[in-house]
Amino acid sequence: MSAEPNLLDLSFLERHPKIAAGPIVSEDNLGAMLIEILELYGIHFNFDKVGLAIDNGGSYLEKQEMLDISVNANVWKTICIRDPNDRNNNIAKATHQVDNVISVFGEVFRIDETMLLGTCEDWGGGGRAVGNEDWEFTGCDY
Repeated sequence: MSAEPNLLDLSFLERHPKIAAGPIVSEDNLGAMLIEILELYGIHFNFDKVGLAIDNGGSYLEKQEMLDISVNANVWKTICIRDPNDRNNNIAKATHQVDNVISVFGEVFRIDETMLLGTCEDWGGGGRAVGNEDWEFTGCDY
């Protein structure tokens, strides 16, 4: 098992507005957190334009910036997770079958969403793609 899924989870938790603001505790909402992770990375996140930085509280980064300054631009063409110890290294560069992983995230989210529709009045529809605009979390209030 590679570290990339765990780092995607870490980035998600670092950037989640309700966790950062304190009204929810992630450990008490693991099911909802899983659904939101699947929604973010399977539906909304623009892996072609945006990468992740997990240092200094986490942030998104424009992959084009990394391509412009990198000696080897090929390392930034897949899932991009900037190494907190070496800003010129993509620690996810050896990830295989990226398109399949993203597709599975999206499919599992769609299955879960279909099963959960009607259980929460404000479920779905409000998200925007990360990389195009700021992403808004959708789903049930906690």
